[in-house]
Amino acid sequence: MYGIAYVIIPMEIASLQHALDDALAPFQRGGPDEFPHEKLAFNDVTGQLRHLHCDPIALTLIDGGIEVSNHATAGFYLDDRAVRRFLQTVIVGDRRHAAGQNSSISSGPSRGRDVLGNLMRVFGAETPEFEAEISSNVELVSTLLDAAGRGEKHAFPTAIVLPVGACVHEFRWFDTDGGKRLPQEIKALLAVPDHATFKETALAAYARFSEMAVAGIAYHF
Repeated sequence: MYGIAYVIIPMEIASLQHALDDALAPFQRGGPDEFPHEKLAFNDVTGQLRHLHCDPIALTLIDGGIEVSNHATAGFYLDDRAVRRFLQTVIVGDRRHAAGQNSSISSGPSRGRDVLGNLMRVFGAETPEFEAEISSNVELVSTLLDAAGRGEKHAFPTAIVLPVGACVHEFRWFDTDGGKRLPQEIKALLAVPDHATFKETALAAYARFSEMAVAGIAYHF
């Protein structure tokens, strides 16, 4: 399964990748040496794909959809009735807002990323191309705190990773895993009651580290 973790990091960083590596190193499990090598074998299907590309495709109109087939495959059926209904009844040419502006911390204009980018440039840091994509997932912790106050769902990920040095590594990570209770050490650090929920604990973390930045990452568990 996959989850989303918000990793709290300093504002003043020379490399986002290095900051994340440092923050997440204690929680890494497994590695390339533990992955079955046969699963890494390259399956060359170039010839098959070239043949499929050159083979003529037959399209047969059937009531409610299209049948797609060729000599090399058994074909498949596309039911496009829902698309037709959509095109016939709601497409009016009106301008619409971009979908999902609040769906993740990387969507839409970001004051946090702008501030962080300006700070990095002031300190003479450069952003290599390989960091460009990951940099788009950076936000101010204070921005998430505001979003949480408005009840926006994206303010609460699957897990939160407290900054390096906040406490011992063992208790820097807390998540929504319903099978275990949040460690008392985390609740004591963030001054929340023993019965505090994940969201309440996350809010306390945002308030405690509101002057820092946060990066969103996907992780496997």
